[in-house]
Amino acid sequence: MDLNQLLHRHQIALMCAQAAVCPEARYAHRGMATLYAERIDALRPHTDAPMQVAASAAALHDAG
Repeated sequence: MDLNQLLHRHQIALMCAQAAVCPEARYAHRGMATLYAERIDALRPHTDAPMQVAASAAALHDAG
């Protein structure tokens, strides 16, 4: 998957997590968002700036 596909799927997973009606579905979608975020971070060039995608997905995953 290329970076654009991963970014798209990450966003969809976050929206599905937000719209989920049961905790299990919310947890599963947040987990997928976290995995996509990790792959996105692995593909992006590394700089001294913090990687915001993984941090935001991890925060959502931990909140649920």
